[in-house]
Amino acid sequence: MPRELPARPNLEQLKKQAKSLLHAAQARDGDALRRFAALPALSGKSIKEIDAADLELHDAQSVIAREYGFPSWPALREEVEARTLSFGAALDEFVRCATGGATSRPPSSRTSQGLGSTGATNGSCGSPTTCPSMGRRSPASDTN
Repeated sequence: MPRELPARPNLEQLKKQAKSLLHAAQARDGDALRRFAALPALSGKSIKEIDAADLELHDAQSVIAREYGFPSWPALREEVEARTLSFGAALDEFVRCATGGATSRPPSSRTSQGLGSTGATNGSCGSPTTCPSMGRRSPASDTN
């Protein structure tokens, strides 16, 4: 049964868990080695066979992800980031993706669009999918 992520998961803590798991496995800790059997490539293998495998950090990260019910570390990371990104950070990430790599909005765009220091608009812009400053028109601008 998968473990449940905390309400506010911390990616750095999950990375530390993966590193600790890897170090324990490298120290031949039986419990740590058994956890690696969750990986498809190592399922059904004996502890000796798992111990003989060349375990790396990405393997430990995959084990942690699977223990939380995710198919991979990237899937776990994406969920953690989705839960922890502030609106402003989510907006910056959206702009970065939409512009092919630009990492931030120009300072003038924040004030011209009614954005305060928190990244929220003066209206009720609750998400990048409904935010007028993200390319959708607000109902007030639909007068034509």
